[in-house]
Amino acid sequence: VDQNPFFCPDVEMVPVWEEYLDGIRKAGSSIGAVVEVVAEGVPAGIGAPIYAKLDQDIASSLMSINAVKGVEIGEGFASAELSGEENADQMRMGNDGKPIFLSNHAGGILGGISTGQPVVARFAVKPTSSILTPRKTVDIEGRDTEIFTKGRHDPCVGLRATPICEAMMAIVCARSDQEMFHQLVLRWQARLTEMCHRLTGNLHDAEDAVQEAFSRAFTARDQFRGGSKFTTWMWRIAVNSAHDVRRRQARSYQTDALPGELADHRGSPN
Repeated sequence: VDQNPFFCPDVEMVPVWEEYLDGIRKAGSSIGAVVEVVAEGVPAGIGAPIYAKLDQDIASSLMSINAVKGVEIGEGFASAELSGEENADQMRMGNDGKPIFLSNHAGGILGGISTGQPVVARFAVKPTSSILTPRKTVDIEGRDTEIFTKGRHDPCVGLRATPICEAMMAIVCARSDQEMFHQLVLRWQARLTEMCHRLTGNLHDAEDAVQEAFSRAFTARDQFRGGSKFTTWMWRIAVNSAHDVRRRQARSYQTDALPGELADHRGSPN
């Protein structure tokens, strides 16, 4: 895809598109385009069932690109022609003991949440309005007139939109991933802090222990993705961090008390 100026996955179509667009350019006209962007490696669990749906955020971001007039996820509008049996993404257990999908009509998103499959989106780009052919319009005084554009001319702005949509998709997926983790942090922070406070006896130390737990969890969050394993793991890290704080406190106390203890020992009778 990155080896030709049209971002075309079919190398045989490159000369065809080149000749076609050159003809559009020479005619002083323009043409629209449909651009598909695929995000691979998106972990399952990103998004929300309402208000923060992943497909909602993707559609909003892609629609914000200039000249974009329509967005679809997965099969999109083509799904209107499919039956329920044809459109359903069936599942089976894989050889690694994890469930796998047998198709991806949903485009990697179900119920607003990523499935772990490639996230597929497409958008339609309109033909640019800057063409040489005069078009009827009305001027500021309300009089009928004609308008045409001279100078720089893009026969198809879909080419310019391709790297933009890739960046948009990456931003949305990364932001949604961090927002999901942030919600987990807020959900568990108060409970973990209370538990660590009981273990350490000091609120400041408890907050430090929880912060360390979340820092380590953020680094390894892809292993758990918010399930029950994540919850268990977070509790274990927080408890271990709290115990580490207590051990550091104990060592500090013993070190501070050591000179006095030795002096007392040396001055005491045998």
